[in-house]
Amino acid sequence: MQLCLALLLGPWRPGTAEEVILLDSKASQAELGWTALPSNGWEEISGVDEHDRPIRTYQVCNVLEPNQDNWLQTGWISRGRGQRIFVELQFTLRDCSSIPGAAGTCKETFNVYYLETEADLGRGRPRLGGSRPRKIDTIAADESFTQGDLGERKMKLNTEVREIGPLSRRGFHLAFQDVGACVALVSVRVYYKQCRATVRGLATFPATAAESAFSTLVEVAGTCVAHSEGEPGSPPRMHCGADGEWLVPVGRCSCSAGFQERGDICEACPPGFYKLSPRRPLCSPCPEHSRALENASTFCVCQDSYARSPTDPPSASCTRPPSAPRDLQYSLSRSPLALRLRWLPPADSGGRSDVTYSLLCLRCGREGPAGACEPCGPRVAFVPRQAGLRERAATLLHLRPGARYTVRVAALNGVSGPAAAAGTTYAQVTVSTGPGAPWEEDEIRRDRVEPQSVSLSWREPIPAGAPGANDTEYEIRYYEKGQSEQTYSMVKTGAPTVTVTNLKPATRYVFQIRAASPGPSWEAQSFNPSIEVQTLGEAASGSRDQSPAIVVTVVTISALLVLGSVMSVLAIWRRPCSYGKGGGDAHDEEELYFHFKVPTRRTFLDPQSCGDPLQAVHLFAKELDAKSVTLERSLGGGLETSPH
Repeated sequence: MQLCLALLLGPWRPGTAEEVILLDSKASQAELGWTALPSNGWEEISGVDEHDRPIRTYQVCNVLEPNQDNWLQTGWISRGRGQRIFVELQFTLRDCSSIPGAAGTCKETFNVYYLETEADLGRGRPRLGGSRPRKIDTIAADESFTQGDLGERKMKLNTEVREIGPLSRRGFHLAFQDVGACVALVSVRVYYKQCRATVRGLATFPATAAESAFSTLVEVAGTCVAHSEGEPGSPPRMHCGADGEWLVPVGRCSCSAGFQERGDICEACPPGFYKLSPRRPLCSPCPEHSRALENASTFCVCQDSYARSPTDPPSASCTRPPSAPRDLQYSLSRSPLALRLRWLPPADSGGRSDVTYSLLCLRCGREGPAGACEPCGPRVAFVPRQAGLRERAATLLHLRPGARYTVRVAALNGVSGPAAAAGTTYAQVTVSTGPGAPWEEDEIRRDRVEPQSVSLSWREPIPAGAPGANDTEYEIRYYEKGQSEQTYSMVKTGAPTVTVTNLKPATRYVFQIRAASPGPSWEAQSFNPSIEVQTLGEAASGSRDQSPAIVVTVVTISALLVLGSVMSVLAIWRRPCSYGKGGGDAHDEEELYFHFKVPTRRTFLDPQSCGDPLQAVHLFAKELDAKSVTLERSLGGGLETSPH
């Protein structure tokens, strides 16, 4: 009779192998239905085990008859995934010496065989074609019972375990041969060992049958449990040993972001907790000023008005921009004009240590609201810098005297927005630099420049009608360029204009101007940037000042001089002339040479070589343009001319 075999999993016992039961006679409450040959041999009976539980057993006791050959064959047993099969026998065996008259025929052993097959052989002597069963072993009892034990109901149970394999076919039969013993098979249990299905390192490993060879390990890849993941390139693995024990674990899984390990599973982080990455084993409470409203959160969002900077890790607390700097104070120095600021850190740093300061400079009108202000521009210098200040002090240079400035100092940190410096978290001061030198170089006008004087004018630093406008005085310092600034002259005036006299013609001078009210001393004020003015030369001045009448007079005198020179020439020379220098003796006579310049080299005219004065004048007139003749100097009794 074919038995329906179930896979029976034993209870979980950590550190032990699992036995996969292929056959257990004790588990059957009905008849086993094994094949017994001959029919007067093995007999199936009902009984109780050591725990008084009903069982089905087979027994044989033909000890008084010789040449016994009684076979008992089980049904077909599927080996499942097992290759190395274990057979456990529980039996009782009677001592032959306790049986009268059985000394020559009684045996105290029996034989166990197996036969591999692909299917059930059915009833009959165990064989398949010409094949014979393979003997497993001859079984002997460690303890045998006697007639007295029967009276006392003592059951001396023997247990023997034998191993078969490796098996290659789908199943097998077991067979028991009795050769003359008085034996009872209380239990037959057939099983193989496997490494039980388990979870280790958050990886599940399936049940794995042990190999038949003791030296062989079966490598088994694990599968990460839900919401977990393995390490890249190193999946979890274990090895199943021949005795059914897991050995040599390699790698493990980790709970995914938003999940934490709890026993052999990964559970979601509850609200208010988060887990950033699989590398963290447990969920963490949300950092300060942040929250996680859902399960399995991988990060916590910042509360309103709080934020993280791009360089902050998700585990950092959320922070906010700082409050304004406190106790902003300033001092104004006049020489040089500088505004020095200092302040205290903000009362609330926003929970951060990276507080820096930024300055904004606005130049405002002397009157009107602060809304009329405009940025100071690149002229103003900030020391040590305008933004990113760690120090709580700064100096502003190159301010304009006589101007009004508003300076804002903003506190910033890593979560301050780009426009935070123009926001509301700043402290500010408004400072008036007072009168002084409120002019740029292009604001001073050069009204008149003469060879020996220069006239300058400028706008008034205080508008007309304003307090102190009529009391402003001006001091002008000037010196020749290239001379030491320590050698200078000073002029004072009460009007926004001055004419400096007694200067040298064609000379470059440096002028500086400063203004002051009657209160502060002059030394407390500063000069405006230097301007340079060059006086005119004498010739340029003369030509500019000549009137038309003087010009006519000079031209008339020059013409008369030229005419007189020509008449003198006509009166002196009377002989024919020739080009070149005159020959003969003329050492006792006065000589007159005319020298003139033309684009190319020209010859000299010797008047003594002309016999006819009219011819000399005619030749002279052809060589020169009368407009180009001027009187230069007298040589003896004549004139030398040159063309212009």
